[in-house]
Amino acid sequence: MSIIMTFTNAISPLNIYISIRGNCEGIIMAFLYAFFYYFFGDEVNGEMSAYERRDRGIEERQPDRLKRYISYAIFGFCVHFRVFPIIFVPLFIMYEFYSAHKNKWMHTFKFTLEFGIISGGVFLLLAGYFYNLYGYDFLHETYFYHLTRRDNRHSHSAFFY
Repeated sequence: MSIIMTFTNAISPLNIYISIRGNCEGIIMAFLYAFFYYFFGDEVNGEMSAYERRDRGIEERQPDRLKRYISYAIFGFCVHFRVFPIIFVPLFIMYEFYSAHKNKWMHTFKFTLEFGIISGGVFLLLAGYFYNLYGYDFLHETYFYHLTRRDNRHSHSAFFY
């Protein structure tokens, strides 16, 4: 089922149209698929929720730490490439909280700390590297432009709202 959903999203007319116009949605989706693959591991237990798996006694087969750390690094790259994947972070934290069998708070705190250090570190390293290459123009064009633009007809403008 997940392969069908991945394929459906990959050939979505909206994705194709946006990508043809010069947007990088296809690239971001490929990196997010890689993130999900490394984050959730090789196996997924079908369409059961974390509660159903726990109630039926199905043990979670978590990927080893290296795969998890790779997924965190991929996410840091995704956020550097486009800022919008950061909206998924609360969902990952909630997933970790509800999938923990014991010590939920400690497990979630440890996950948040590891995730923040690795993905944030990759993001900051890439931002620092490109700032070193291009200077303030990189920061302005990448992050600060949307705060100062005067175009009130674009939803990314602070003056739109």
